[in-house]
Amino acid sequence: MDKHLTGSKFMLFLMIWFIIAQFLMSGALGALGNAIDVDISVIATSPWYIILMQLIALLLPLVVWVVVRKEPLLANMPNWALGGKNIIIIVALSFLLQPAMMVISGISSLFFTNYVSEVMYNFMTYPLWLIILAMAATPAICEELVFRGYLQSQHSNRTIKQAALLNGLFFGIIHFNMQQFAYAFVMGIIFAYMVYYTRSIWAGILPHFIVNATQGILGRAAFMASAELQAEQEAIASVISAEAAAIILFGVITLFLSPVIFILARAFIQHNRWRVESETPKQPEEMPRYDGIIYPTLFEGEVDYNANVKNTAETKPSFFDQYVIWVIVVFIAVLVLLNMLTRI
Repeated sequence: MDKHLTGSKFMLFLMIWFIIAQFLMSGALGALGNAIDVDISVIATSPWYIILMQLIALLLPLVVWVVVRKEPLLANMPNWALGGKNIIIIVALSFLLQPAMMVISGISSLFFTNYVSEVMYNFMTYPLWLIILAMAATPAICEELVFRGYLQSQHSNRTIKQAALLNGLFFGIIHFNMQQFAYAFVMGIIFAYMVYYTRSIWAGILPHFIVNATQGILGRAAFMASAELQAEQEAIASVISAEAAAIILFGVITLFLSPVIFILARAFIQHNRWRVESETPKQPEEMPRYDGIIYPTLFEGEVDYNANVKNTAETKPSFFDQYVIWVIVVFIAVLVLLNMLTRI
């Protein structure tokens, strides 16, 4: 069976599992709230509940899938070590790209309800370490293992453009929130390219963690200074809405940062070109040396990932591929319609 067909089947399985898990967890939460007379909305927006949902709705189905299919999980993970230069570039890009993500998020908020901001507001009363664990560490690990790990490996016989677009699409839709869809889609594509060029899952985990952690820290700082920020926002609102002002501000910042982002992205691609041009992953003793450094594999013996890494095959979508994509398109349309109805 073609790998990309397996990837589509896994994504459909993941969506069904995710929806059922949400339904069952909501039912269990409602029963618990009635039993102990507690407001379930407080529990549902707690960091511990978010962590539990990530483990049950994302990581568990991946484990179940590979166990049932008798697949080695690590062999489906990009497992090369990053190297110091890659880490520096990825960290820099993770911060530099955030204004652009804020612009996309802000524009989405003009059309769709921003439920994330409500959840983040409820988070702010918890310790910072717990906020980062729920918002950054757990999603970075669970979501990257699922999307840029297993799913992307199943699309290794596609071109990187096809694989990245599909990865971003699936990553956006699994958030089940149209306000998050746009920037999750873009982030999914960026992370997919980072993992593709480095052949390392850490190239997805690291920037994912940095982006989410930064937003959590900024959100907490804004919460702590809420009185002053409210006064400033009221002053701005007399001329222009706070949302529009934020979009303009971060848009200008993005324009100024664009040349730097372009230079770093180009340096990143050039630095990792030898990885992409390698037909198969090499063992440590076979790895090229750069500046006297050997780049070993992360997991000894696990060298099966992305064997045809060049991704030159132009594959046509199968019937099942088209089916999955249409399911997602219809689901997005339903989410948009529901959002419009709730805003009336």
